[in-house]
Amino acid sequence: MALALSAALNNQLSVESSSLASDLEWFFSWKLKACYAPEYYWCDGVEDIELKQVGKYEFQITAMVWIGPESNVNDINKANVIGNVVLKPTGKAFKSYQFIISYRNDKLALVKS
Repeated sequence: MALALSAALNNQLSVESSSLASDLEWFFSWKLKACYAPEYYWCDGVEDIELKQVGKYEFQITAMVWIGPESNVNDINKANVIGNVVLKPTGKAFKSYQFIISYRNDKLALVKS
């Protein structure tokens, strides 16, 4: 995901034609397993991605995600996500990120500071 965002620096990436949606899906599934929540969740897709560069290496991302509990893979719901990502100057890793997923009545926080 860091490499896809790195390509977006200076508008070198079209969100629609990139692998960003699948990169975000993988990233959210991986991070949701480490999130403090009543149970484990997984991500089944990301759509309606809006990407805005707000600093030299910083992006604001909003999107809709399909998530649900791992205990019932048939219970998938659409949820809103908003976040900020700061890349390391190399563009190969994250310096920090914060995503908040509004899922049902919960706020799931995925954070690296």
